[in-house]
Formats: sequence, C-alpha cells, structure tokens
Amino acid sequence: MQKQFNLVDTVAVLFGAHFVKLGIDYRKLLPDTRHFRYQQSLLITSLNDLLAQTVTSAGIATNAPVSPRYSNLSLFAGDAWRVPPVSL
Repeated sequence: MQKQFNLVDTVAVLFGAHFVKLGIDYRKLLPDTRHFRYQQSLLITSLNDLLAQTVTSAGIATNAPVSPRYSNLSLFAGDAWRVPPVSL
C-alpha cells in the first residue's frame, strides 16, 4: 500500500506576441513498508560440525520500521512567440 500526494498547476499569460505558460508538478510518495523486527540465523557447514555442535557463523539482526519518503518537483516554462505580420 502506498500513499501519494500530488500538486499540479499551470498558468498561461498573453504578453503581446508572447504566450507564456508556467507550471509545477510536485509529488510525494509515502510507501508503507513492513519489516521483521528481529531475526536470527545460524550456519553449519558439515554434518561433523552439527554433531559437534559447532556453528560456523551466527547472526542476529533487528530491523527498525522504515518510513521512506520520496519527493519529486518538476517546473516548466514555455513561450509560444508569434512573429507579427510585416507590412511593406
């Protein structure tokens, strides 16, 4: 599951022969992550190690809950300019 926030807006203005368009697109993603809080592992590489109760490697890890946040900002500007007619 993921929460998402979007803000999108555009404005256009006419200045003489110029048609200027400006815009913004802001997006924030809030993914929901679920992790195990505690895990352990043992590595035994041979039957002899198992019978001798010898562990080659052991690990214990905890994963605190993670709350990543991703933000994206896009801005744009454009100008559609028209050449005015020339009379001779």
